[in-house]
Amino acid sequence: MNNNAETVKSQIDIVSLVSQYVEIKKSGSNYKGLCPFHNEKGASFMVNQNLQIYKCFGCGESGDVISFVQKIEGLDFKSTINFLSEKYGIKIEIEKETSENKDKKRLYEINNLALEFFQYILNSHPSGKIAKDYLTEKRKLNEATIKEFQIGYAPKGWNNLTDLLKKRGFTQQEIISSSLGVSKKNGGVYDKFRGRVVFPYFSLDGKCIGFMGRTIFNEDPKYLNSSETLVFKKGEFLYGLNKTKLELKKHGAILVEGTLDFLKPYQYGIKNLCATSGTALTPKQLELLKRYTDKIFFCFDSDNAGVNAILKGIEIADKYSFDVRVLQIPKPYKDLDEYFDSRPEEAVNISQSSININDFFLSYLYKKYGIEEASSKNKIINEFRNFYQKINNEVTKNHYLKKVSEDLDLDQNIVLKSLNQNLEIPIKEVASSSPNPQKTEVGVKYNSKEAFFMSVLLKSGIDSYNPIVLKLSDESFEEPLLRNLYIKYRSYSQNNKGPIDIRQFSNTLNEGENKLLENLTLLDIEIDLSSDEKINNELEKLSDLLIANYKKRQIKDITQKLKKAEKEKDTNKVKILMEELNQLI
Repeated sequence: MNNNAETVKSQIDIVSLVSQYVEIKKSGSNYKGLCPFHNEKGASFMVNQNLQIYKCFGCGESGDVISFVQKIEGLDFKSTINFLSEKYGIKIEIEKETSENKDKKRLYEINNLALEFFQYILNSHPSGKIAKDYLTEKRKLNEATIKEFQIGYAPKGWNNLTDLLKKRGFTQQEIISSSLGVSKKNGGVYDKFRGRVVFPYFSLDGKCIGFMGRTIFNEDPKYLNSSETLVFKKGEFLYGLNKTKLELKKHGAILVEGTLDFLKPYQYGIKNLCATSGTALTPKQLELLKRYTDKIFFCFDSDNAGVNAILKGIEIADKYSFDVRVLQIPKPYKDLDEYFDSRPEEAVNISQSSININDFFLSYLYKKYGIEEASSKNKIINEFRNFYQKINNEVTKNHYLKKVSEDLDLDQNIVLKSLNQNLEIPIKEVASSSPNPQKTEVGVKYNSKEAFFMSVLLKSGIDSYNPIVLKLSDESFEEPLLRNLYIKYRSYSQNNKGPIDIRQFSNTLNEGENKLLENLTLLDIEIDLSSDEKINNELEKLSDLLIANYKKRQIKDITQKLKKAEKEKDTNKVKILMEELNQLI
């Protein structure tokens, strides 16, 4: 697999790959754009074509083409290699195909054929008109949304799809195993989806893995899902995530229940969402979300079932240290789809009115029990206790103590005593979704003139015989790590004539030195490196500054020693130091 990784990396240009996900523009010897891994206003994401690496100087994410795809697509290493090799038509060493992999391949093939059939019926067959009218007029989905999510229609009739699948060479058992057909008692098979608008389900890498059919003839059940197969696990799937995962990295995940609750906000420009598709939220779904974000906004139906689903979801999400907030759908709208249909101009701003889980839960308890009776107050405090004890911040804790006391018209001391009953070791407050501050090498200031000089030197590919390479002394660098890198660069240039190959040079460095080299190469400096003359001019100016700064440090050091010698009345030492000082001034 490592050989496959090298093969993949050698045949994919990182600039071309990253450009498919992020708008990047030429900036000196690098390419620059907004980071896809966190939300930012100023561009701090750098890509270097020469070294085939990237780094964000805002959140610290860095790597090569493989790690970029792993992070942005949420794939493991092996899946990333397969994904890239398929995408770019790269031949890699194939592991022996197991019977399970062969079965999965057949499932993808049969699902793709069904997908084409459903889309054809909706868009090109007369029987699809009723479904198209339902989608566009009743559900108010536009053609662009229908096309992007490849929505189709399964016509009425018992064997429309199954007959086609058989003609295309699929066996009866394959049709049943794919959950596209249902076995008859007499041994035959018939279509599972009939008279239903069909919403296809896609894996993270865009493969069709199953379907959900919504009746348009008021038949039971209203919603019909594919049964679980080798490629579709209901409790591990989130609808729309294959489209929105990049937005989740930037803005957190708005988690909705139904497919249409997802499609309507998406159509209006809200892209950071995904849907549980009618299932109760599972740990596997949260593990999937955790690849992309630490922040969840629950936006479930406003009825009791929706509220209970949120409360159960909060309980599970807390175990994964998500930062959880709640988006409340205002009355009289029962779900997000209905809210957007009625007041789209207001609904598009729903994410701006989120509330934290403690406020949401208290509001729910007040409505559930009322706040007048003593028994109601006891129930509220008993049920809120678990939420309260998980708050680690003392200011926040005091805020809710005062709020509950005032809302319930109770003495604070009594409320505090009740809330602290059976208190265990506090659980840490839910983690923030803001990106980690950039971890830089100890002692390296990337905004220093020394870092600028090394950055230009490394980017320039300057010839080894250029006198600028030898102009500086070791002491010109105050920062030890930069000094060490300069010494190694100078030594390498003396032993390798001609333009310096930065990749070959990097092979002579250890892991820490290579990380420093990558950061310096990706450093965003507004300097024109388009010609040798301009490069030489910049390096001359920077080297002169470094020499001048070194002289200042020498003068400062000698001046301090001189004061000490004069204080100690050491005339001989004073004389020597004055001579050294005069040579520098």
